[in-house]
Amino acid sequence: GVPNYPSVISHAMDLGSVSAKLKRGGYASPQALREDVAQVWRNSLLFNGQGHPVHDVARRLARVFEDAYHRIVAPPLHLDANASGGADYGKGHA
Repeated sequence: GVPNYPSVISHAMDLGSVSAKLKRGGYASPQALREDVAQVWRNSLLFNGQGHPVHDVARRLARVFEDAYHRIVAPPLHLDANASGGADYGKGHA
């Protein structure tokens, strides 16, 4: 391990731990998984200050993860008034 890591990071989390927890069914919800992954990024950003290559990669990976999370878990709701199903959204009805 890194000798000063525990003095900088109070809540350790890494992708290996996330993966193991996911494989054993340890997440009660997608949000719980998201929180652990976010902790990985927060720790990486904190421990590896701005300008460090790991900091930069963590920022990019955080964006990639969030984009994928929202695409898979919480896709945007597209309301199309012309879609089948009789939706009246967007037609100005009060």
